[in-house]
Amino acid sequence: MSENYFDQLMTIVHDMLPEDNVLPNSTEEIKKFLKIFGFGYDIIHTCKNDCILYRKQYESMESRPRCCTSRWEMDKHSGEEKKGIPAKVLRYFSIKDRFRRMFRLKKMSEDLRWHSSNASEDGTMRHPVDSLTWAQVNDSWPEFAGEPRNLRLGLSTDGMNPFSTQNTKYSTWPVLLVSYNMSPTKCMKDENIMLTMLIPGPTAPSNNIDVYLAPLIDDLKDLWAEGIEVYGSFLKENFTLKALLLWSISDYPGLGTLSGCKVKGKKACNVCGKDTPSRWLKFSRKYVYMGNRKRLRLGHPYRRRKAWFDNTIEKGTPNRIQTRAKIFDILSEFRNDFGRPLDKETKRKRSELCEEELSSEEDEEDSDQWRWKKRSIFFELFYCKELPVRHNIYMMHMEKNISEVILSTLMHSTKSKNGLKARKDLEDIGIRRHLHTELRGKRTYLPSAAF
Repeated sequence: MSENYFDQLMTIVHDMLPEDNVLPNSTEEIKKFLKIFGFGYDIIHTCKNDCILYRKQYESMESRPRCCTSRWEMDKHSGEEKKGIPAKVLRYFSIKDRFRRMFRLKKMSEDLRWHSSNASEDGTMRHPVDSLTWAQVNDSWPEFAGEPRNLRLGLSTDGMNPFSTQNTKYSTWPVLLVSYNMSPTKCMKDENIMLTMLIPGPTAPSNNIDVYLAPLIDDLKDLWAEGIEVYGSFLKENFTLKALLLWSISDYPGLGTLSGCKVKGKKACNVCGKDTPSRWLKFSRKYVYMGNRKRLRLGHPYRRRKAWFDNTIEKGTPNRIQTRAKIFDILSEFRNDFGRPLDKETKRKRSELCEEELSSEEDEEDSDQWRWKKRSIFFELFYCKELPVRHNIYMMHMEKNISEVILSTLMHSTKSKNGLKARKDLEDIGIRRHLHTELRGKRTYLPSAAF
């Protein structure tokens, strides 16, 4: 429904009611009315190049000194500024108002205490309450754990195209929060997933997402340090509510965006780092990561299965993973530089890349900071460096993508743009002849003609 149509509808309904009615007759008046009850959102002007948000010390600025880009929209024909019309806007939905409303509902106020009496007793993990992170929070901050109404949150974000197929290049990033206090059947329901902000397009924020997350992180810091006074309708009393962000959930590229760790190129594994077992595929012209059998126990039969993998016997063992304290120390002096590059270089074609070619950042492996793009804004949360797990990968999303690629490669699907190249790479590695598939419960080897 367009805004104009909605305005006309409200006017008709307003005229149908008695003369002294106070029904708003426009979209703007409806928004102002709802904002009284905490249903609105804050409009925050942003730099068009993702440098800053025009808030706090930048609130009165007309442009950003770094890029000299105007805060206001520019007329396409005359090139003049349209004063009062921002070039880019972040919409932030206050989480404090949302939390207050949650506890005013008696049933939800009761549901938010579910975790305190429903932990697993047989050692099986059925809910985050049974996780190591949850137990460590209880041990590290007993005062926080002593109040069962205190919230434990998860954050998720990813790009989406709000215009469907009309404009495939546009990307808006919604940031969602979910409370794990409730049972697994309720905490993931649509009505319990909180939209906290809409990061505008048309391009993805990428490394600059921390600029947009600042209002949310500020509220999370307040909710941890001081809390907010909330009325709980289940026990019919006021109490001080606090909240803690347990972790983020995203796909693998999103993990790199949120954590600031590099997830592309020769050393793309955020766990292995310099020890990432990479191999260049000369036909697909990309890296593949195959040497992961070293994480199996010594003597595992898969270590000797050459034909099943890359025709090698795995003898190596993985190095020790960097601890959270070590990562925090490495990034303590990291200087963030947000905003798009001012002089955008011409993107090189893939055909110009070769196996030995590395980016300048990957050449600086002697530095402890070489694999980091930024110091994540999540480290501003006091407790972040103490959490054993800070970022999670959305496995269902990953499994779906990987399964589709494998099937399209095996079945020579027209949807796969790299199917033929992948087969050539498999043959080059020496795996192609050993591919097989399960067909009606029997192991059937595909003839070479199938490829």
